[in-house]
Amino acid sequence: MTIKESFRGALRRLAGARVSDQRRTLALPSMLVPYGSRVEALPKPTPANLRRFAETPIARKAINTVKDRVAGMKWRIQPKNGRALAELLQGAERVAILTDNLDAPNSDDSFRSLAEQILEDVIVGGFGAIELQLSGNPARPLLLYPVDGATIKMRPQDGTVTRKRSAMRSH
Repeated sequence: MTIKESFRGALRRLAGARVSDQRRTLALPSMLVPYGSRVEALPKPTPANLRRFAETPIARKAINTVKDRVAGMKWRIQPKNGRALAELLQGAERVAILTDNLDAPNSDDSFRSLAEQILEDVIVGGFGAIELQLSGNPARPLLLYPVDGATIKMRPQDGTVTRKRSAMRSH
């Protein structure tokens, strides 16, 4: 069949000379979908399955590329909404305390190691969590610990957040 014949056939069909309501082709070859849709064959996106998939070489490369770039960014504490630091009550002192606190969030982690653990959970499973503890030290008021985001259970009816007991770490 030439292009000229194809064009004439198309024109005839448009003019109504040959209208058929039966489909002449299949949506997909039957060998590709023998027993139902392929969506059912995919594993459920549970935290364990997502972590297993994250260990495949291509996914790991993508995760590490994003995680390393974000965790390696330079950061600083500054007032928001264009306010000047002098406007804030005890501004420079509070910024210094917060910067020191984030530089060493706990006795084991640096800011980068804490950020990498949280980013891994956010990228792989869409969850990430940091546990906050008051230290009682005015120079370092908070201790920040990374928490496995898959172990967090939200209870919106009473506004609390809990962790499964088996997942809790001692600090």
